[in-house]
Amino acid sequence: LLLRPPPMKDQWSKIKASIILIQSRFRAKRARCLFEAAIVFVTRIQTAVRGFLTRRKIHKAVQQRLAGYREQMLALWERARTPLFYRSRFWVLNNLARYRKLPLHRQGRKGPKGPKLPKLHNVTKFLSLSLQERELADMHVTLGIRPAKSYGDDNSFLAQSPTYVTFRRIKVILDRDPENSR
Repeated sequence: LLLRPPPMKDQWSKIKASIILIQSRFRAKRARCLFEAAIVFVTRIQTAVRGFLTRRKIHKAVQQRLAGYREQMLALWERARTPLFYRSRFWVLNNLARYRKLPLHRQGRKGPKGPKLPKLHNVTKFLSLSLQERELADMHVTLGIRPAKSYGDDNSFLAQSPTYVTFRRIKVILDRDPENSR
């Protein structure tokens, strides 16, 4: 029995169908990869923008808190009749901006010998905040102001210490009666 080869037309149509199937699977895979890459790209952009907005919001909140602390410390220092020597020395010793000029190596980037360090100006900002908060707490004790025992509401953006809650309570009193605050 002699086998005849299949007609060329049938063979060509099977090859063409196989090529079309391979092409469609390749295009589908390429489209899926492009879609997944776009999702990763958009997610990274959103993360960067959210991080930037959060850092800006924290910066503004810390600056507002520092300004309020300074204002209240000045009013309470006048009430407590704190000597000018102490007041001026406090600001000179707690001027943390001068530490930003220190030549720290590997500042803000991952070095070969250690993890990524926070940028120094962020550290000094929060250190200044904690020093002023400590001074306010000491001033509250000196003037006999009972500190708050709670940490405030949980809906706030920045953490609320008992000193901050007491600060807000005193701020309301000082704002209500500006004549008595001098």
